[in-house]
Amino acid sequence: MMHKKAKSNTRISVLYISIAMIIVGCNKRVDNILPEIYSQKLNVKYSFQLVDKVVLNYTDSFFIGRLRSLAVFHDGRLSLGDGLDGTVKITSSQGKFLEKISRKGSGPGETRGLENHCIDDSGRVWISDYTLHRVSVYDISGSVLDAWSPMVGCDDCYYIQGTIRVRNNTLYINMPKGVKRPFKVDDVSSVITAFDFKHTRVGEYGKFEQVLEDFFVPTPKIGFDIDSLGNLYFVHDHSHNIHKYSPDGKILKRFNYPFKEFRPIKERQPERVPLDKVKKWFYSNTVTGKLEIVGKYLFITFTNTEPEYINTPDRRYRHEYLQVFDLEGNCLVDYLKAPGQFLCSDHAGVLYFLEEEEPERMVISKYRFVVEREYALSEKSSGKK
Repeated sequence: MMHKKAKSNTRISVLYISIAMIIVGCNKRVDNILPEIYSQKLNVKYSFQLVDKVVLNYTDSFFIGRLRSLAVFHDGRLSLGDGLDGTVKITSSQGKFLEKISRKGSGPGETRGLENHCIDDSGRVWISDYTLHRVSVYDISGSVLDAWSPMVGCDDCYYIQGTIRVRNNTLYINMPKGVKRPFKVDDVSSVITAFDFKHTRVGEYGKFEQVLEDFFVPTPKIGFDIDSLGNLYFVHDHSHNIHKYSPDGKILKRFNYPFKEFRPIKERQPERVPLDKVKKWFYSNTVTGKLEIVGKYLFITFTNTEPEYINTPDRRYRHEYLQVFDLEGNCLVDYLKAPGQFLCSDHAGVLYFLEEEEPERMVISKYRFVVEREYALSEKSSGKK
């Protein structure tokens, strides 16, 4: 009798555990459901005004080998991340060279693979290092204030990639995670991870199952930014959809809007083929570039290249386009030919573009986007996943 009772209790326990697992599983699936893509166009009258052009003339002591990033100090000084020598070069607002931060190397205060950099509200310079998987913080004199690896304790993280941001004493950085596939290109999903200044992980945006969708690109590039309320927005290459997350990591909305020059990805990146074929595939698609929030507007860039760009990386064969949204996902401008590669914005809302890049100089143009008339609802479009 006791044996039967024990057996019955065991069955009941198993039943309770099974029900609990089903409930947890259902909750998890609900949490990971992606909202439908919102796609709506609004009528606006706007102007795109040239503010200034900054000419950076190269000298024996000042040269940008490979521009990776640009950030602007509150007083208008420019900081240019050079991927060739691992330094951040500081110039006046008019392009006069002043000083540089960091140097090429693997030791303290050095950078092996400068990926991106930014400036926080206190004027400190943050540099992300793709090769060393490290983030370093400098004061304006170039002294190292901190250096550490966000990769520590993250077994499924691959590397540090793309944009780095500091907002409200929080570091946001793109650290792709993925599933390894033996003898094939790994499936990797871009995930934005947030850290406080004590190196503690405090948030994560874009978990693998949320951004996987139809995965064509094994290591998608990603652009992201944070608005004044702490909401995070990102866009990645493989879908070109913009994802909006709440400060606590809950997905709020997905949105986009098609434009006439858009070339969607139609097949997965070829694997185990010559590099030229990979380049041909890559440059046949529209590539999503930077995402930047300027006040109440969100800017993203798209790049199309002509076949000649594969063997001749000349800017004449590279075409940049801007789209502008409000922070609720309404498209204000669906197609605007950009004057060059979109680099960043400053605290006054001015947009910076790399307009010319020559052996002896670089020209950065500054523009302001102005909405001149209140917009009205004009057109609706159903987005596709």
